[in-house]
Amino acid sequence: MAVAPGHADDGPDREVIGSLDDADDRESYVIADIATEEAWVSIDAEEAPDLEDMR
Repeated sequence: MAVAPGHADDGPDREVIGSLDDADDRESYVIADIATEEAWVSIDAEEAPDLEDMR
């Protein structure tokens, strides 16, 4: 799992999204705070939890 730390501030400008990325011939699930530079985490898409199960 790759992790890039961002700021720990939980201010009102947070905008967290999830996305599938197929770079490097490997599909990854990425979660990122797009309001903060370098604030993301990724996991192999096959290892990612099923979002319907998390509801």
